[in-house]
Amino acid sequence: MLTRSDLEWLAFAIAAAIAAHFVAIGGTPIDRHLPFVVVLLAVSGWIAAARLVQMVAPLLLAAAMSLSDDRMRIFAYGVIVAAAFAWAVFKAPKTRLVSAILAATGVMLLRWIPCSDVPLWREIVVLAGALAIVFAMRERTPMTIAAALAVAAVTPIYPGRLLLFPFVVTILLLLPIPRIIWAVPFAISAYFARYSIATLCVVAALAFLVDFVEDSRRRLSVVRVPLYVGAIALFALWPWSGIVARAMPRFLAAEEASRSERAVWVALEAGRSVSIDAPPQMHYVVITASGANASRLPPGWLVGWVEVVGRGGGVIRRDLRISD
Repeated sequence: MLTRSDLEWLAFAIAAAIAAHFVAIGGTPIDRHLPFVVVLLAVSGWIAAARLVQMVAPLLLAAAMSLSDDRMRIFAYGVIVAAAFAWAVFKAPKTRLVSAILAATGVMLLRWIPCSDVPLWREIVVLAGALAIVFAMRERTPMTIAAALAVAAVTPIYPGRLLLFPFVVTILLLLPIPRIIWAVPFAISAYFARYSIATLCVVAALAFLVDFVEDSRRRLSVVRVPLYVGAIALFALWPWSGIVARAMPRFLAAEEASRSERAVWVALEAGRSVSIDAPPQMHYVVITASGANASRLPPGWLVGWVEVVGRGGGVIRRDLRISD
């Protein structure tokens, strides 16, 4: 049976989403998905009975209309949404169902933007893993949700076996062993592991530490305060997290683009070619090309060729094949 409060939240979500659709006309994925963001925040505010979350809609719309610089506008989105979501988490009843719903909305905010690039079944597995962590935690606190979101944020979707990482953390949380015993070996392993696995080890150690601190009778407030601050600060970067999370772990090895690179941005149809002038006194040139559905072609398939014309008129031809 819907109550008056439920109908008010439903009306707010619909009205805010419509307003965001017409106001957010920027070219970034976050601008285009602002209605999706508003709806997720409405769900968070509704389940947490936090009416102050409704203030997020006019603040987001004001940022969309007044900030023309993309970086400043997206950073404003991140701060506003992080504050609203953190408030909903702190105000929410400390039950498993409420914590699970908040964790689900948080995972969608962190990983599902832009929606067009989401490999749905893989992301559903990550979402299920985050929910499993929430149910495995002993205490129902804001840090419980933060720990589940942290694990979900760094879980890579390729290769497929790493999708099981949240479930490994869940199994270890369910074992009747003090959490600090698991946190120490994961922290040590992070020092010796390669960059991709090291990130997973660090986050797993933090998850075990969070559950230990929250369950400890001593209430280690000295440790809890920086954990809360770090969680809110990390969530403020959510506008950049969707693409980053799905690019794990290769994102950690990414390098700054060379200043000598020049974007050509030419889309060639079948049978067409394009001529590119190389800079003078250049001894070698690297060409980066991509093709639609190229990943589905078998190794060795001919997709094109490159012809280099020298100053004397000589021509050198090189075929481009899949897996070169």
